[in-house]
Formats: sequence, structure tokens, C-alpha cells
Amino acid sequence: MDIPSEFSKVISNEVKKINLYSLPQYTWLVLLYYLSINAIWNWVQVIDSKVDIMPKQVIDLNNIIFITLKTWVPFVLFLGIAFLISGICLGVIKFLPFLEDERFSWHGAYGIVIGMWLVIICLSFQTYLNFPIMFPFIIPMLYIVIDLIRKKVGKALYY
Repeated sequence: MDIPSEFSKVISNEVKKINLYSLPQYTWLVLLYYLSINAIWNWVQVIDSKVDIMPKQVIDLNNIIFITLKTWVPFVLFLGIAFLISGICLGVIKFLPFLEDERFSWHGAYGIVIGMWLVIICLSFQTYLNFPIMFPFIIPMLYIVIDLIRKKVGKALYY
């Protein structure tokens, strides 16, 4: 058994599962990991600011990533809200008589899904900005809020 080829098969199978509906969820998951790692690093710095285990290049790269995220979050929030509104408006496509049997018309409301996830991504980043050290504890609360939204709105938003 060749371990690298087995590993590449597993990765290939997982990548094939990614679609338009799961991509924003994976993006959010990566962001949660990134922000949680930053929160843990903040804890280490609060406990002992003399800890010097991070190379300067890693800290510089982290600062570049963080500043880039901070710069783009307002625009991504705008996109999220715009996708939500557009998704609601375009969701009626599937009810038009001449398009009701077309496969693409059932994805007209995709903007609602992507918009919701973009807003959740922005809210997660804003939460980190407001509570950087408490962020890992806030993650379960965010899950509860998302779960409530999913239950209230139903399967229309979560395929």
C-alpha cells in the first residue's frame, strides 16, 4: 500500500465534494481556525509576553493576512447583504411558468445561501475584533445562533 497515493485519493475525493453550497462553509471553517489560533497566541502573549516561539516572518505574514481581512470585511458584508436581497428577488424565477422546469431556475435563490454565509463570516471576524481573547468561547454561541436561523428559515437556505 502506497501511503502518498492513498492520501492523494482521500484528498481528491474530499475536493470533489466541494460545491457552491459547501464552499462558503469551508471558508468560514478556515477563518474560525485562523482566528482561534490568533486568540490562543493572544492568550500566550497575555500570560508571558516574553515567549519567543514565533519566527518574525510568521508574525509579519499573520499581520499581512489580518490587515487584508480587516480591509475586505466591510465589502464582503456589503456583498453578503446584496446577495441576500438579490437571492430573495431571484428566488421567484422558479415560479415563472416558462422556466419552472429548467434546472438552473431552482438555484435562483442561491444568493440567499451565499449571502447568509458571507454575513456569518463577517460577523465572525467582527466578533474576533471585539473579543479577541474570548473568541474560542464565542464559537459555540455562534453555532447556536446559526442553528436557530437554520431551524427558523428551514431547508430553503440550507441545501
